[in-house]
Amino acid sequence: MQQSERTKAIGFTALQNDFFEALPRFGFTGRQLNVMLVLVRKLIGFHKKQDDMSASQIGAACNTARQHVTTVLMQLRKMNVIFVKRGRYGSLIEINMDFSQWRKGAGQDLTQAPGKLEAHQPAPEEWVAAAGSDAVWQASSASHNSKEDEGVKPESIFLCPGRTDSGTLPLFDGADEPLSALAATDLVQLARPNVVHTKENLPKENTTKEKEPKKKSLHNAKAIDQAFAQFWQHYPKKVAKAEAYRQFCKLAPDEGLLASMLQALALASQQAQWSDPQMIPYPAKWLKRQSWLDELQTAYSEQEREAIVTFNHILGPVLGEVDSQYFVASRAGAIRHFLQQFSAPKDMARFFTYCREKCALPPRIGFDWLLKAENFTKVCEGQYEQRSVA
Repeated sequence: MQQSERTKAIGFTALQNDFFEALPRFGFTGRQLNVMLVLVRKLIGFHKKQDDMSASQIGAACNTARQHVTTVLMQLRKMNVIFVKRGRYGSLIEINMDFSQWRKGAGQDLTQAPGKLEAHQPAPEEWVAAAGSDAVWQASSASHNSKEDEGVKPESIFLCPGRTDSGTLPLFDGADEPLSALAATDLVQLARPNVVHTKENLPKENTTKEKEPKKKSLHNAKAIDQAFAQFWQHYPKKVAKAEAYRQFCKLAPDEGLLASMLQALALASQQAQWSDPQMIPYPAKWLKRQSWLDELQTAYSEQEREAIVTFNHILGPVLGEVDSQYFVASRAGAIRHFLQQFSAPKDMARFFTYCREKCALPPRIGFDWLLKAENFTKVCEGQYEQRSVA
């Protein structure tokens, strides 16, 4: 494999020779050079002009503590090596590619060890709230007594956005708008080493809802047990009693509601579909759906009864008659759908007559078989029509 093809295969960082030569020649400290190499890789290596990075992210890439990275970024910022603006996750960092503008030694006033920085940290009440969500810290003048003795005016390490008072360190030179040296998350990280906010670990709004207090039961356990015993005695399908009891306790019915339940059960038990145990729902499901509120049909309507009478008159002697007084809810629904196929009652009578005189219907069928849509369609298509033998 040729060298150019191998370079493309493994990837590379396209860096100008004069810029690369300026890095070791400028005189960065070892820690500053490590941070610069990470920035070069993450910006120039990915063809980005700027990127949103946190001090923790940079520190993980160069195996440097986050507090040290924050100090180095502030130094590089003061030396005009990088431009820093507030970002969403950390700081929007951009490398100043014109190395002739770099100012050697401009950030040396921030090179004190982290231990000294922590020794000069102010009390919490000395924190100053800045615009927006920034929280920055101004070092008290008392922490710089040694400089005052030398006739040097104290300087603030962290500045409020836009502050240009004499004696403070401007954080942006040139056309850039003065902002905090780093995002508020990084400033807090420096002052409070135990707090770590990264791109993957941002503070979120506390949306946890307070637990609602449990409602006080209107009935004691003994009364609920007695009511459930009545319900269980009347329910025809006695399965999954524990689950049914839990649902019953959630409802905690009073005497009026329990009476409505028992009345609905008595009415449902009279329906034909409940004569089949498989058609009876589980008691817990019946309670959860509040099925006692269902409006149950208990008798055929006038049109449904007329359809049964017409069938009995024409096809009853052949297929067997249907009891119009014995209500079946599923049959009532099938009859309503069946009647939609005819524009007038006489058309239904004509259909039954055609079935009796022209069709050879399968054995052991009845009224319910004809009500099914697929069987009605087969009959109308002539699939059961008798063919005359020549």
